[in-house]
Amino acid sequence: MKKIFTLLALLPVASTVFGQITINAADMPVPTAAYNLRDISTSAAANPTIGASTSWDYSAYAGTPTTNTYTAETDTFFTTAGIDVYYAAFKSLISGLGYNYYAELDFNASNVKDAGTDVPAQGYSLTAMTTGASDSLTIPVQKTILTSAREIVRFPFTAGTNWSSVSHRAITFYLTVASAMMSHTPAEHRYDIHRTDSIIGWGKMRVYTTSGPSIQYDVLMDKSAQYAVDSFYLSGAPASPTVLTFFGVHQGQFTDSSYRYNFYRKTSFNYLMTFNYGNDATYTTPTAKYMHSDNIIPANVGVNEVNDIAFSTVLFPNPANGSEVNLLINGKDVTGGQYFVTDMSGKTIQAGAIEMKAGAVHVTLGDNVANGNYFLSVTNCNNAKIVTEPFTIAK
Repeated sequence: MKKIFTLLALLPVASTVFGQITINAADMPVPTAAYNLRDISTSAAANPTIGASTSWDYSAYAGTPTTNTYTAETDTFFTTAGIDVYYAAFKSLISGLGYNYYAELDFNASNVKDAGTDVPAQGYSLTAMTTGASDSLTIPVQKTILTSAREIVRFPFTAGTNWSSVSHRAITFYLTVASAMMSHTPAEHRYDIHRTDSIIGWGKMRVYTTSGPSIQYDVLMDKSAQYAVDSFYLSGAPASPTVLTFFGVHQGQFTDSSYRYNFYRKTSFNYLMTFNYGNDATYTTPTAKYMHSDNIIPANVGVNEVNDIAFSTVLFPNPANGSEVNLLINGKDVTGGQYFVTDMSGKTIQAGAIEMKAGAVHVTLGDNVANGNYFLSVTNCNNAKIVTEPFTIAK
């Protein structure tokens, strides 16, 4: 596949120009299905550099396919509070001890926040810690709307933006430890999740596709720091150090530390790339690296070779103001064909016969083409696709 880059003095080529983007609530849709990812944790992908107008290229790392699942919430206990989706999570206390819960996310015009918890019934043997054959920890079903949410994203955000939150939580459980004379004794785990995010860089990023490197996506680089502070109570009073020694925990302990670089783009809640450094607050050695693989556009889209004749394309204006787009195709006759405007899901929004204006395919966009990301496809008179170009509507 040949690539031709033509400089046209009078026509802007938005896809090759660095631009600092701003992400609003409309740019981050609520997840409706599992995200497909590629796990490149074991690859040699280097730590990202920090800076303005920066290029990051991770297109050489295919990784291993995996998923990240968000599920639409239907429980009215949560939906009446604005909850949209949930995902499975785990709260660790020490190595080998913790409990499962579901984090409940609210997407709104101001932010995306972890605003509730749904804890299923569960129980764990404590014999390995206490040596008591019948010692156990049991957790009843609990549903909670948090009075202080964990703020994941605050809108709008761009380079230099930062936000933070402290989320207070409490989970009740029951302890049976024969040697401490506890039999189904009521207890409580209280903890605060501290999170801070800062947009410390911006630029363009390429990632892997099965058809080669992706296009350059405009991204914002988020530096995220999160940790929990735990406290424990028995029968309404702070648990004594003697009791806590049974479990290897202590009051005020720090757990679930997570230091990350997240790269946000428009059109997805999921990061285009994320580097997780675990509890390494120096952001030096990542423990996990993932890239998003849904709806990633190969860089060769828009440049074609037919019968050994290469041609190049320029779409303008991009972003469009909502009234029109134009596609100049150098080196290819496109008269007599059709055009199609499709959304990110592949649904055709608008179509019609090609109209030429000043040597370019001219498309007057209807009112039904709202703000968002689209593709413009052009076919010849035999209905064979010639080219597909991505573009953005920003009225």
